[in-house]
Amino acid sequence: MTDPGAGVTLFPNSDSSCHFFFLLWNNTIDLTARLRFVTFILTGIPIRVLKTPQGLTKAMCNICFHAVKFTLLACILIAGCASYPTQQMSDARQALRAAHDVGADTYAPDSLQKAQKLLSRAEDLLGSGIAYRQAKFDAIAAKDEAIKARNMALAIAAAKNAVGRAESLGVLSTEAQESLRRAVDAAKHGQATLAIQLANDAKTRAERDTAAPN
Repeated sequence: MTDPGAGVTLFPNSDSSCHFFFLLWNNTIDLTARLRFVTFILTGIPIRVLKTPQGLTKAMCNICFHAVKFTLLACILIAGCASYPTQQMSDARQALRAAHDVGADTYAPDSLQKAQKLLSRAEDLLGSGIAYRQAKFDAIAAKDEAIKARNMALAIAAAKNAVGRAESLGVLSTEAQESLRRAVDAAKHGQATLAIQLANDAKTRAERDTAAPN
């Protein structure tokens, strides 16, 4: 191989690419030849030209250009590894519709709003065309929040029905009323575990009130 512009043969007798690269680091190649080769590969400029101010400037520009090029290529390859999250987006939308259908916008507005924001962000990321992985994570999180909102809404609705029956019979206890009130408050603040626990407690107490002998 010849260093362009320098007229110096770096690696004689290299008939193949494998043999060529083997010779590059073989002890029979002197350090000067190695430096010439590496410098030329990195900058595209022979050492003879590189010694001038103009050559040094051009070398720096070449290195920066290649760094940017390889960085962009890496980003494209990484983005390409993540496929379009079709199933996750569909699941998130279905979960949101299911939550709306059972009154989550009334009983669990905080969790429902979080789910909607996560889904909207996922849709925006997909619009960029290069953030499929993050969009997938947001879609999954949106689905989880929507399911949480739906579960709270279902629990509170069931508790309200039981409380309503007991109240209509004039047997509703103060404990059942208080549990339901606290459940509604917890659900509005997105406290799913506490809300469902209190709603179930209110339902159980109200049913017990209804079943108790007058």
